[in-house]
Amino acid sequence: MSDEQILYISSMICFIAILTSFKYGKLFALINLLLFCTYSIVLYYNLFFNSGGGSSLLWLFYLALLTLLQIIIVSTYIGIKLFHARKHPGK
Repeated sequence: MSDEQILYISSMICFIAILTSFKYGKLFALINLLLFCTYSIVLYYNLFFNSGGGSSLLWLFYLALLTLLQIIIVSTYIGIKLFHARKHPGK
């Protein structure tokens, strides 16, 4: 599996997690969707079209790091909301 395929899969996982978070908080999901689209567009563009002199590894690293960080944040948010809903079923 190539590096780009790993990035595509992690981006899809992040996007699905953001879409899932719409169920628990629309403002949180919209902010995350805006951030995800912004940094993905910029970093994917630089990865594919501005990668001269070995800088593609830098864009790859930044994209992987930011995507992983956002997956962790969104998953933690969903987990907290699920735990809260399970602890307080009437709310």
